[in-house]
Amino acid sequence: MSVTAISVSKPELVTLALALLGGADQPFDTEDIAVKAHELAASAFAWRRYPDRINLELVRVALVDASRAKSGSLVQGRGRGGWLLTNQGVAWFSVHGESLLAAFGNPGSGTEAKVKRPETQHRERERIRLTRSDAWIKWTAGVSPSASEASSVFRIDRYTGPHDRLIKARALLQLFEGDTQIEHFLAEMASIVQSQTEGEVDAK
Repeated sequence: MSVTAISVSKPELVTLALALLGGADQPFDTEDIAVKAHELAASAFAWRRYPDRINLELVRVALVDASRAKSGSLVQGRGRGGWLLTNQGVAWFSVHGESLLAAFGNPGSGTEAKVKRPETQHRERERIRLTRSDAWIKWTAGVSPSASEASSVFRIDRYTGPHDRLIKARALLQLFEGDTQIEHFLAEMASIVQSQTEGEVDAK
């Protein structure tokens, strides 16, 4: 079925593809999103003269458009660091995902069941991980965690680039938005990581 026939824009199509891949949990490369979008609607991002081939530039442009306010700020990221669903993107998928999957001919599929509420499953897994971490145990006891322990909260280390640090920290903060205790904890861990990063820059 074509994209036009079910009234979904290209930014929405790549958002749907990202959601199906698990983009609420982790970032995905443009190529991964392109392949999934091609599975949903083969003609949407195809070359005009070679309809069986995916035009990655069209997919990239659609992702950039999906990240903009005019499209609802559904995704965030960039080509090299990967793309993530925003809170708005997760909410959009929760509202429209099931009907779009059905329109694309995937009602009741295993994939649909798996991604129907990815943010809920991921949030619970992350809550367990955080509350068992050394950083959390120290923080709740009134002891300041080390920079290494704070970094492990966001799954980053000294080899993680600045952009990836930002993506991982932002994703975790967004995941627990509204959870006051976890938000305070993450904000303090982010502050420790930021201080460490600034110290590394000064040392250079």
